[in-house]
Amino acid sequence: MRDTSLVFPISITGDILLGKKKRGFGVGKWNGFGGKLEGSESYLACAIREVKEEVGLYVTPEELVLYGILFFEFQNNRDWNHKGYVYIATSFQGTPIESEEMLPQWFALDAIPYTYMWKADRIWLPHVLAREKVSGTILFSANGEELLKTDLKYTNT
Repeated sequence: MRDTSLVFPISITGDILLGKKKRGFGVGKWNGFGGKLEGSESYLACAIREVKEEVGLYVTPEELVLYGILFFEFQNNRDWNHKGYVYIATSFQGTPIESEEMLPQWFALDAIPYTYMWKADRIWLPHVLAREKVSGTILFSANGEELLKTDLKYTNT
């Protein structure tokens, strides 16, 4: 299992910044910004690095708030299984820029393109955006296109 971080930047007007994945795992899907931990890197350090690499924004540890610890499992495809720490950043520096991996776009919270995201996102992401903490497991089919089961717990912060 690989460990990952995922960051959802939120603007001062309340819009969410998502990136359309241009290559690799999850290509074509809208998502937050993140990826695999490198070496002995912490989840927080990974989140900071990935946001800079994928969208050109700078965040500090104080600007990231942890809202989720999720286990993503893929039936009969252990290579894709991973634990992910989910953060929200309501403060950051820089202007979003397109990278080789992601095409960024701002969305109003009532216009999030859930149809073009991972199928479980429509279940847990609204809770995170409402500032509820989420933990648990999400099971997908081997190709990741079908949501088979969720076991999630939510707590108010």
